[in-house]
Amino acid sequence: MKYILFFAICFAPMFIFSQMIEVVYLEQSQWDMDEEELGDIEYRNALLLAMEEKRPYKLLFNDSISIYEKIPKIDNSPNDGSRVEFSSSETFIFKDLKNRKIMYDQIYPKKYFILDSLTHMDWELTRETKEILGQKVYRANAEKDKFEIIAWYTKDISIAHGPQEFWGLPGLILSIEIKHERKNSIDTIIADKISMSTTAVKVPQTKNVKTYTKEEFKQIMKEFREKQDRFYGGGVDADD
Repeated sequence: MKYILFFAICFAPMFIFSQMIEVVYLEQSQWDMDEEELGDIEYRNALLLAMEEKRPYKLLFNDSISIYEKIPKIDNSPNDGSRVEFSSSETFIFKDLKNRKIMYDQIYPKKYFILDSLTHMDWELTRETKEILGQKVYRANAEKDKFEIIAWYTKDISIAHGPQEFWGLPGLILSIEIKHERKNSIDTIIADKISMSTTAVKVPQTKNVKTYTKEEFKQIMKEFREKQDRFYGGGVDADD
């Protein structure tokens, strides 16, 4: 309880009340199931339903800062174990374009706060266009960590924000496709609604809060997975 109280005081948000724009995005994940997943009929059907689900998120931003958060879904139906639900490992992603900073939390294996520089993406701009929500959007391509990234952005909102950690195009990103050829998987994020907002942005404050860089957290996860592998392989004691 002392830790929770300390966190509530030291991590109190600062509010920005300038005119904001809000975009609601829908996220969806799909992939080819392996033999084990296909063999369990109930689990397969639950996965198919989960892959059809479009999970709502919102991006609130002005010309310099943005915060991306999941929109809570009201669902009072009990989960008897036959339903699969996808959930992000972050509860928020905050980007500061002016200072080139990104901050987000990781809730697994426990709560961590990541504070680092925004990752530059080497976008390849193309002339290919289409429409999203009545907006003319342009295609841009990039690669990141063996993933193929396809973004569609609008020049009509000439702010370099986007969903999740994506940014850096000459306009707001309205759609992202994340493809992994080896796993034959694709995650899609597409704008569903754009509106003006007077909602205050909660800027996470890092004073007196321990933060980690992306590389530091990557090392933490590597060591955690190695320990899990040893544990389940019988290589360590449960109390280790």
